[in-house]
Amino acid sequence: MEINGAYISRNIQGPAELTALWNLSAGLKWTFFHDMAELRLKTTDLFNTWSPDMIMKYNRQHLRMNIIPDSRTVSLSFTFKFGEYNKSYKEFDSSRFGM
Repeated sequence: MEINGAYISRNIQGPAELTALWNLSAGLKWTFFHDMAELRLKTTDLFNTWSPDMIMKYNRQHLRMNIIPDSRTVSLSFTFKFGEYNKSYKEFDSSRFGM
């Protein structure tokens, strides 16, 4: 099992103020068939909070941008190992390189 999180605090970028944003991601891995098969399930941004809102006040302009986040993902992967890797290559003659 894997759980990851991130947090970026409220910040100011020029005349704009961005709200804080955070996310929480999780994943599960199941290995079976004598460690030759692997199944992974992963989710990102479980609470859909990885987009900031922006407020800008400049002279007589007041702007508030509410972003509708769409950063959640779910993925499922399957990996199968078809046997051992055999390292079979020939050593090359390196004497011509002055080694």
